[in-house]
Amino acid sequence: MINYNKILCTLCSLFLALYPWGSWIELNLFNIETNRGISSFIMILIIIIGILNGNFTHGLRLYNKIKYLVIFIVFCTLGTLISGQLNSSFTILSFITYFMLIFIILGLNLSLLQISNFIKLIFYSTSLMVIISILDYHDLISISGLNNSKFNNFDKTLGWINDLTGPFNSRTHFANHLSLVILLPLVYLSNEKKYFSVKSFFNFIVFLIIIYAAILCHSRSLSVSIFLTFLLFLIINLKSNLFKLITLTTLFLLIIINLNTDFFEIVFHRFSSFDISNDNDGIRYTSFFQTLNNLTDNPIGYGFSAPYSESLEIVKDVHSNITYVLRAGGFIGFICLLIFFKHIVKKFIKFRITKTEQFIYIPIFSFLIFGISHTNITTSSFWFFIAFTFSMMHLNYKTNKIYQNK
Repeated sequence: MINYNKILCTLCSLFLALYPWGSWIELNLFNIETNRGISSFIMILIIIIGILNGNFTHGLRLYNKIKYLVIFIVFCTLGTLISGQLNSSFTILSFITYFMLIFIILGLNLSLLQISNFIKLIFYSTSLMVIISILDYHDLISISGLNNSKFNNFDKTLGWINDLTGPFNSRTHFANHLSLVILLPLVYLSNEKKYFSVKSFFNFIVFLIIIYAAILCHSRSLSVSIFLTFLLFLIINLKSNLFKLITLTTLFLLIIINLNTDFFEIVFHRFSSFDISNDNDGIRYTSFFQTLNNLTDNPIGYGFSAPYSESLEIVKDVHSNITYVLRAGGFIGFICLLIFFKHIVKKFIKFRITKTEQFIYIPIFSFLIFGISHTNITTSSFWFFIAFTFSMMHLNYKTNKIYQNK
C-alpha cells in the first residue's frame, strides 16, 4: 500500500533542500530563468496529494479556525473586484495555497524530530549555498548563475557597490532568505550541552560565514532584523548560561566588521541616506499612511493590488507586509489573520518561547522584522515554517492532554 504521508514528507524535504538555490537549478539544468520553477511545482504536488489523501481535512479538524481565513480571502476578493485590479487574482490563489499547506502539514501529525530535521535541511542547504556564493563573489571559484544580479548600483560617495546575491535576483531576495536562517546556528549552539564539540564548532563557523554573507549583501533591513532578533534571543535566554557564548560571538563579529570596513561603510551610508522623499524609503512611508486614510473610506480593503501613491505619482510595491495585508483585507481582514495566528502572536508578545521552540520561532520573528520594510509574505519557504508552528502547537496540546489525564 502506498504511504502518502511518507511521499508528502519526502516532497517537503525536497522543497526545503532546493529552495535556497533560487532559480539557479532551472537556469543551469534547463537554461530557463524563472521565479516559479521546480519548488513551485513541488508545492503544488504537496497540495494535490494532501487533498486527495485527506491530510487537508484532517488538519481542518485539528484547528477549527478556518473561518477567519475565509473572511480574509472574501474581503481580499471583494476588494479586488471593487478596485478592478483583477491581475491580483493570482495572488489570492497563492494565499489560498499557503493556507491549505498549513492544514496539510498539520494533518501529517509530525513529530518534534521530524520538524527539527526539516528545519535543519533548509539550514544545511542554505549554508552550502552561502559558502559557494561567497567563493564565487571573491572569484575564488566561478559558478555560472551565481551573483549575477542586475541591480548593482553606483553611489556618488562610495562608487560602484557590488552586492552578494548568490543564486537570487537581488540583494533583497538574498537577504530575505538569509533572514529565515541567519540566527539558527546560535539557537543550535544554545542547545548544545558541550560548547567545545564538533557540532558547536561547526555551528559557530557557519554562523560567522552567514553573518559575513549578510554584510556582503549590504541590506539595511537584514541588519535591523539581525539586531532585533538577537535581542529577542537574549531576552528569552536570560536565565540560561549563555554569557560566555554571547561575549565570544560579539568579539568575533567585531573582528569581522573591522576587517570589512568598506562593507560596513556601505550599510551605514544606506542607513544615513534614509529619506521619505525618495523612491525607496518614501514609498514605504507614504503607502502606509495613505492606506490608513483609504481604509476609512473602504474598510474592507482593496485586495492585493499595488496602492497608488499620489505624492510620488507612481504605482509600486508598498515594501511592507503590514501595509500589504492591511490594504488587501482591510482592518477586519487584518484582525482575522491575527486571530488565526494568535498562538504565534502570543509567543512574541509574551516572550514565551521555550528552548525546544526557538529553532522555529526565531526564524519567523527575524523574517517578520525583515518584512516590516519589504513585502516578503509571499515567500513559500516562510509558510512551511508557519505550518511547522501549527504542528508544534498540536504536539504541545497532545502533551498537555496526556499530562492532565495522568
